[in-house]
Amino acid sequence: MASDVDEADRNTRRPISDPNPPDLIGWPTKRLIALDALAPGLLARVLSAAPMSRHAIFAALSVRLPPSADDSDFALVLRSGKAREIVSYCRSEPPEGLLGAFARMGGQPLPRATYYDLLFDIFSDPDKRLQARALRHCGYISKLTLDALTSLESKWLLPGVLKRADNLMEVRDFQKSIDVLRSLPNPPTDETIERAILALGPKSKLSAVIVRLIRRAKSFPDHPLVRDEVFQPLVSASDLIRASRKYENCLRHRIMGPLTGRVAYAEYKDGIAVIELRRMSEDQGWLLVGIHGPRNEPVSVEIRREIREVCSGRGIPHIVENIEDLKWRSLLRMADSGGLYDWTV
Repeated sequence: MASDVDEADRNTRRPISDPNPPDLIGWPTKRLIALDALAPGLLARVLSAAPMSRHAIFAALSVRLPPSADDSDFALVLRSGKAREIVSYCRSEPPEGLLGAFARMGGQPLPRATYYDLLFDIFSDPDKRLQARALRHCGYISKLTLDALTSLESKWLLPGVLKRADNLMEVRDFQKSIDVLRSLPNPPTDETIERAILALGPKSKLSAVIVRLIRRAKSFPDHPLVRDEVFQPLVSASDLIRASRKYENCLRHRIMGPLTGRVAYAEYKDGIAVIELRRMSEDQGWLLVGIHGPRNEPVSVEIRREIREVCSGRGIPHIVENIEDLKWRSLLRMADSGGLYDWTV
């Protein structure tokens, strides 16, 4: 007598003629089931084959055969042929490197048939030799690997680059970041970028390359001050790092502001203070927003006034921080002591 489990299994089992069979292995499933009827054992081979043979079958299925082609012959080749024979039947002799790539692609098919066209094209086209080289050295190959491959300039497809990305956005950010750095007045050379990539540690991310290049930025976009006996503009990453050590402050962590042209720093009379300027909107020039002493200690009122006057004389205004008129200071003290700012009143 059949158990309840057997009965339930029988009731949910799909008939052989079901037009929508279960999606066992993605987009090739339906066609494989049809071809298995012509060459019994094909499905079993696909499910048990090593990655090279399995992806050779998927690559063959990605090709639209001419109407005159015999599906029976095709099914027999898929069931019994070697990986090279399968690819040759549908396309041409597999180019060097293609079958090796198949062997490093896991068990599931790539999500779209066009990815197999891309692989065949990369290993066939001499102009794509840098992409082919990157695939030979990247280890496991996935959809992300191929998407990354087409998102990077070929010159940055150095060994190890593709396997370091966690997602496609990271790869695109990497490429765009390099483009931005190369647009600077004194950009890093291709050799410098290549050395930074090759210097990556075993567990380093692509972002480490960008940080390394930022810290070696030789010049920022522009600076509102010129070097003279009063001001020494900090116009490069090394200038900021040097000043950070000299003043014992956090300037070395403030590189992105000057790099993007939003902020500018300069030393005032070597060792007295560092001034911070911010770019204003609508091309209205720059604004003095900070005066920082060594170790971020307060700068005297006299020095602050002196710096503001010098900057004003050079067309750089400042924010009014204190009330200079003594009578207004008296009023401010009385208002403060009288509870004007007490929220409970």
